Amino acid sequence: MGRTLNEILAQLPDEDRQEINDLTRQLELEYHLYQLRERLNLTQRDLAQQMGISQPTVAAMEKRGQDLKLITLKRYVEALGGEVKVDVRLADGEHFIFAL
Repeated sequence: MGRTLNEILAQLPDEDRQEINDLTRQLELEYHLYQLRERLNLTQRDLAQQMGISQPTVAAMEKRGQDLKLITLKRYVEALGGEVKVDVRLADGEHFIFAL
């Protein structure tokens, strides 16, 4: 019987596991931005027009993932008619939500 993904990951060095986790988060953000736009039946060109930027810039934003600046994410989401909030959870259990 083959090993599970978790078993394979557990055998990797910490640095490799961290890199995998970072890349996974980047892919998730890219996918979520795309899904938000698609859910509203907007093309990249439609969104670009609403933001006053070019379609290739929107494409780059959706591919940029975790390197996306918060202000850029805010503009993207606002062009979709939404609002961005940052949810901060500290190690001691404190919890803060900031609207951008």
